[in-house]
Amino acid sequence: PGMKSKLRQCQKFVEVVGTLVEKAKNGDNDPTASDPENSISVLDMGCGRGYLTFALHSFLKKKYEDADVATLGIDVRPKLIDEISGIADSLGETFQSLNFEEGTIEQIVQQAALLERETKSNGVENESCTFDILVA
Repeated sequence: PGMKSKLRQCQKFVEVVGTLVEKAKNGDNDPTASDPENSISVLDMGCGRGYLTFALHSFLKKKYEDADVATLGIDVRPKLIDEISGIADSLGETFQSLNFEEGTIEQIVQQAALLERETKSNGVENESCTFDILVA
């Protein structure tokens, strides 16, 4: 029963996020948001075993075949990150742009804030510290 429940949770999560991405794609949300037809970036802070991360990444890659989908999962457990990174690597081309890194939410927020300050002081835009979808 535990895995069935997890599967239902993943399906519902992907359904909800998929609807939000579709609304953004159709201009129902922020008109300044990046176009999902070209790129979609996902950050999952506290990804754990990555069930939701894998499910969302797979869905986005299939739904938006021509888009550049990049997903980053963050978790504090190095052994777990190694394990799920190995799984992603073994799954082939669809999952090449799915990456996992060890870290804390606090570290990611601090890095993003530092990048933001640096880019403002240099007058250069840096999109590497922005994400279209944030999962926390």
